[in-house]
Amino acid sequence: MTQDSKPRRSLSIGEYLIRIGGAVVVTYAAFGLAVVESFTVPFRIGGVLVPVAAAGAIAGNIVLPRLMLYLARHRGLALLPGLVWFVVVLIAASPTGESDLIITSGWPGMALLLSGAATIACVGYLIVTRTWGPGEASES
Repeated sequence: MTQDSKPRRSLSIGEYLIRIGGAVVVTYAAFGLAVVESFTVPFRIGGVLVPVAAAGAIAGNIVLPRLMLYLARHRGLALLPGLVWFVVVLIAASPTGESDLIITSGWPGMALLLSGAATIACVGYLIVTRTWGPGEASES
């Protein structure tokens, strides 16, 4: 054995269920967060557009991958909340057959897309390069 390799212990059924359940819950949370953010893009206070959706995208896309890594203990799965968020936001930014849009092309919509995508990229890089997260996360 080399210095970096650690013997793997077998996981109980309860630990597997917690990991799978945690992954499902965090993935649904990413979906819900993307839907809520998509509908809060045109949020106004006193007639002034406020970018609460972009702030939510930054906060959610930092917290959810870290939570997934903590619960699932798998670095590849930790990227799933960002992927789900991105797909939902892209669908919300696409026009329907009747030309309806949820995320419009104004600056709050662009701020949501840019801030969310940039946060996913940065957090994904930190998780994959092992500079973030619990020491017990799996190698793949």
